[in-house]
Amino acid sequence: VERNGNFALSNGLVSAVISSSGQLVSLTSGADTKRDVFVTAGGKQLAGNKLLLFDDQPLYWDAWDIMDYHLETETCLNNDAVSTPVKIVENNSLRCSLSWGCKVGRTSSLQQEISLTADCPYITFHTTVDWSENHKLLKVGFDTSIQTTNATYDTQFGSLKRSTTVNTSWDSARYEVCGHKWADLSEPGWGVSVLNESKFGWSGRDSSLTLTLLKSPKAPDDTCDMRQHSFAYAIMPHTGTVEESSVVQRGYEFNNPLKFEMLPSDAVAAESSRSWCSIEGEGVVLHTVKPAEDGSGDLVLRLFESKGTRSSARVELLLPVRAVRECNGMEDPGDEVDFTQNADAIIIPVNLTPFKIFALRLSF
Repeated sequence: VERNGNFALSNGLVSAVISSSGQLVSLTSGADTKRDVFVTAGGKQLAGNKLLLFDDQPLYWDAWDIMDYHLETETCLNNDAVSTPVKIVENNSLRCSLSWGCKVGRTSSLQQEISLTADCPYITFHTTVDWSENHKLLKVGFDTSIQTTNATYDTQFGSLKRSTTVNTSWDSARYEVCGHKWADLSEPGWGVSVLNESKFGWSGRDSSLTLTLLKSPKAPDDTCDMRQHSFAYAIMPHTGTVEESSVVQRGYEFNNPLKFEMLPSDAVAAESSRSWCSIEGEGVVLHTVKPAEDGSGDLVLRLFESKGTRSSARVELLLPVRAVRECNGMEDPGDEVDFTQNADAIIIPVNLTPFKIFALRLSF
């Protein structure tokens, strides 16, 4: 819905307001309209999806280093009017989408589609950039109302926390943090996460999160990263802390979207909707399913605890399993694991300590 030059999107799970220049100026979760990610308790208006351009002049390693003094050269590309203001491109019961664009630097350009689907708790930003800059950094920033001293960043098999303050020299040096599928700012009771599928440089300062999108080094390759780029990120408010919310699951969903395959009607059996594997229990993720490297025909399942707590779960498999053993990273068989048979399924109990990686080797 367009209101006074702004655009309101809502699906009952999340509500957002987008300005005519593509900035996110309001974001609330479900019916909780009293807590707005971009409006402070004192009524101060903040914004997200701010496209930021920086100078990037490393001292030594052009393609690898990002120096702290680049932070003094910030230019926001969509603070005011943009070359292609926001317009509605899709609006139906399943999905609504907005489109806008702007110039980047002297010769580059950016096009973005902002979308919300009917059952999705986050706003997605599909972005295409024609990139031809020289020693520039492109980032996207989210200035939030969240009050916290730590940001949480996703890593493989867990997450890590970094201070959002610069009280020490160590904190000051962490102006660029490596993270994977998401980064989060949370207070007790609520917070906000930025999801990401292909960019891995983050910055958390005070109440702001910034994601590095593109770099334009000229050595050792003066054409590095030039021309077309396409990527996506999303923002999701949530109740509870990051550990109490569904951020981990949503991060995996964002990075592994469902793939659809059309089958002939006579090929669809009544039990085709059943899952060969399911997990009951909070915080336990089935990360890897692969054949054993020794060619034995065994199957390796690699699980991990994702929330930094002690977790118990049940793994249910619809497979003709004969034996289950623990295994290490080299897939060497270890101790046998007890399991129970339930009709045509087997159930394996799993107890994990915080961030533990646990692998099972199945023989048939």
